[in-house]
Amino acid sequence: ARLNKKVWQTVVLSVLIAGVVLALSLWLTPRQQPSGVVPGGGELGSAPGPSPSGPSAPVQSVPPPPGFPPTAGGLALVEVKEGREALAEISRLHGTQIEGERGWILTYSDGRGRAVVWISEAKDEGVAREQVAEMLKKMEKSKTFTPPQPLGIPTVEMYQTSGLNQMHFFWAKGRRVYWVSADQVADLMPVMKDVLHKM
Repeated sequence: ARLNKKVWQTVVLSVLIAGVVLALSLWLTPRQQPSGVVPGGGELGSAPGPSPSGPSAPVQSVPPPPGFPPTAGGLALVEVKEGREALAEISRLHGTQIEGERGWILTYSDGRGRAVVWISEAKDEGVAREQVAEMLKKMEKSKTFTPPQPLGIPTVEMYQTSGLNQMHFFWAKGRRVYWVSADQVADLMPVMKDVLHKM
C-alpha cells in the first residue's frame, strides 16, 4: 500500500511539474502577430501595427498642414505625410490604386497611445462613396479585419472594425474618405470627435 501511494504521489508530482513547464513556455513564447496582406492580393491591405506598450514617453509635435488641428482628443500631432507619399500608402491600405487628388496621413500620440488618420480626397462625392463601398465589399472576405459594423451615427455613415490588435473606423464625408486606426488610446471618443469636426 505504501508503494502504491508513493507511485501515485510521483505521478501527481510529475503532472504538476509538466503543467508548470508548459505554462511557462507558453508565457515566454512571443505571440505571433497577424501578418499584413500583400497589396493587390484581392483583400484590403493592412494598416501599420500597434505602437509598443510601456510607460508614456515625451512626444515632439510637428506643425499641422493647413486646415488640420495640431491636436486630436488631447493627442499631439507627431508625424505628417502628404501628397504622393500619402496617396501611395493609402493605396496600400486599400489594396489597390485609388483615385485620389490629395492625401494626408496624420499620426497623433501622447507617447503611449496612437491614432493614425488616413485621408484621401476624391474628385467628387460619388467617387468617395464608391471607394467606401469597395472597402466594405473587400472586407467581407478579409482574414485580417472583422466584418465592418455600421455605428448608426445620424450625420455620417461610419463603420467600425478591428484587426492587427487595433480599432479601425472609416467613412466618407464630402469628397474625402477617412480611415482612423487607434491603439493604446485611453479615451478614443474625443479623438474621433475632433477628426469628425475639425478635419
